[in-house]
Amino acid sequence: MTDFNTNLSCNIYHALKQGVMIIDRNHQICFWNPYLAKYTGLSEEDVSGQSVFDIFPTAPKVWLKRKFEQLWVTTDINDVVESKWEQRQFIFKMPATPNNDSASHSANEVLQPDDALSEDVVMTQNCYFHPIINDNSVTHITIFIENATAESRYQQELINTLKQLEKAKRIDALTEVFNRRYWEQRCQEEFERSYRYNQPLALLLLDFDHFKNINDEYGHQAGDSVLQNQVQHIRSLLRDCDIVGRYGGEEFAILLPLTDASSAAEVAERICNFVQAHPTHYQSAEIHTTVSIGVTAYQAKYSDYEAMIEAAASALYQAKDNGRNTSVLVL
Repeated sequence: MTDFNTNLSCNIYHALKQGVMIIDRNHQICFWNPYLAKYTGLSEEDVSGQSVFDIFPTAPKVWLKRKFEQLWVTTDINDVVESKWEQRQFIFKMPATPNNDSASHSANEVLQPDDALSEDVVMTQNCYFHPIINDNSVTHITIFIENATAESRYQQELINTLKQLEKAKRIDALTEVFNRRYWEQRCQEEFERSYRYNQPLALLLLDFDHFKNINDEYGHQAGDSVLQNQVQHIRSLLRDCDIVGRYGGEEFAILLPLTDASSAAEVAERICNFVQAHPTHYQSAEIHTTVSIGVTAYQAKYSDYEAMIEAAASALYQAKDNGRNTSVLVL
């Protein structure tokens, strides 16, 4: 390694906060900077003259050799091959944090933010391959290894945050079914699909009976518990493709794709019976409740999805007028 250590560039490489190694045409390591020693626990003496594939046995050998071949034949010093972490998490597997056994890692060294990770995390990397040209011929390749673990972690956290925000825009926080805005969007989509392909579609509009009395007698937290519990029960009676939304207060809407009117009426009755038979246990109280359900199904006479909702609402009012704890079908 002495030939490279005399070069000004290699003195700079020693100071870089990223890994630098240089290989020859036989893939043998000719230079290994302190950063790599710190993260791998291997000194310059440990790796000198060793094949890069022996030091990093999990490296993608075929891919790397192909990239090396591109550089061996170049005459342009500005030719660079790179691998970004978004495409491949890492090429040269090593910990994301410095190796505590490394002689180059001082016990008093202040770690950078990207070092504040658990020891079993593998370093996410950006890698850059540069040719070293002497007499118009590539003699060596310099490999720069940039620790992108913190960047990738923050990027993933950002993605997760955006997903949570997107979910919050669609989900009712209390019952964890769709909120009215998103449910109506799905209702419009399903209605248009039924219109286009003449497929059956049913809609249930469900309201918890005398729900104000529950809030008045047991408190609003108890009322919330009833909604959470019963909506969970109702969802257990439905298919994965059925679409449940909180339409407002104690009113819920359910879309049943590929379901005709008679089948929807059976689902509604099953829900009524199940809710009546399964009270909610809140603290020391056993809270009984029932539901009234309006049922309708797609008809060519419905001009849009809103007309279908209005038909279900009309059926719901009839169920209330009929004494509650029942369902009514309107077509």
